[in-house]
Amino acid sequence: MKNKIGNIRVFVIALFAIIFISLLAFNVSADTVVINGTTNTQDTYIHNTTLNQNKNYGGDTDIVVTGSDISSSQGIRKILIRFDVSSIPANADISSAVLTLKKNSGGLGTSTVEAHQVLAYWIEGTQTGSACTTGATWNNATCTANPWSIPGLASGVDYNSRVDDSVSVSNSLVSYNWSILTSVQEWANGTTPNNGTILLGPSGSGSPIHTFDSSEGTTIPYLTITYIFNP
Repeated sequence: MKNKIGNIRVFVIALFAIIFISLLAFNVSADTVVINGTTNTQDTYIHNTTLNQNKNYGGDTDIVVTGSDISSSQGIRKILIRFDVSSIPANADISSAVLTLKKNSGGLGTSTVEAHQVLAYWIEGTQTGSACTTGATWNNATCTANPWSIPGLASGVDYNSRVDDSVSVSNSLVSYNWSILTSVQEWANGTTPNNGTILLGPSGSGSPIHTFDSSEGTTIPYLTITYIFNP
């Protein structure tokens, strides 16, 4: 009889423990944070024409991307952007991470713009199209020092060959969104250093020039992250 009572007690305790844990799991809610502002965002673009390949645009109100098959006279441009995600807990389970840019001008036409994780450290800089003093250029990650493995960054070396997202950007002056979930999860976990994202137009993607507001512009870029904290 005592054994039966003991077994019942163990069963009841175990049942209550299961219910309690289930209630805790049920009550876990997702948090959403929006990261933006000049303090939390570094952005610039790089330009490959002979006249511009050593210039920095970190203080410009625009960031610009083109396809890689654009005419040599206009020149290829690529965007570098990095957000401070240190507020996200290391063991967070991130369900969404969306980079948003507002297009403010650009030539007619639609082209594909890819988001890749940057692997090399770079500096934003403060110039607005003048010779660099500190910031990233087409040739170097930090002005006259730390050259990219090839000018304009190399896939698989300076940036991850993995495509985080690919978005069709048209001539519509609206906001465009790229999901960079995989990269943000890696940055939050600390498995990969946060060197930000590069936006580029792959070969054959078209030649329109897409101009967006930078963190010094009117409608600043932002990163929206939704996550669940796992204590």
